[in-house]
Amino acid sequence: MLQNGGNMKINTNLCTGIIFLVLGTAALFIIPTQIPAGHNDYGPRLFPYIVSVIMILSSLGVLAGEWGRYRKNMKKETVEVDLYELKRVGLMFLIMTAYIFLIEPLGFILSSALFVSGILVFFKSKNPVYYVVCIGLTAAIYYGFRIFLKVYLP
Repeated sequence: MLQNGGNMKINTNLCTGIIFLVLGTAALFIIPTQIPAGHNDYGPRLFPYIVSVIMILSSLGVLAGEWGRYRKNMKKETVEVDLYELKRVGLMFLIMTAYIFLIEPLGFILSSALFVSGILVFFKSKNPVYYVVCIGLTAAIYYGFRIFLKVYLP
């Protein structure tokens, strides 16, 4: 519902509950296709399943709370969302999607460095120290996973 000035009223709790309910449910169906089954009861699927169930239960709790508020006819919490900000959210989504698709062909370090730099440009950061620290931190994370955890990132 666009109002005067291009603003919308959104119940953030309701939107968050619905989004995370959908994501948690989708994760339950995606996990078996993406993570191989282990050889014991506590295989590699256990933690993602636990996180998905917690996500679903939490979002159901948020939705139940919103339903209770609605039933009591209380004034709902709304946030004014400017069309400009909505476009920025869409652009941020595109940057994250590009990162997902670039991580395989470019590798973790290069794609993450590009992603972090893109985010800093998006937020109009002009301090070069931020870029150096973020890129250095990306390399540190990569080598931390590879050396200490023995997990190979793409």
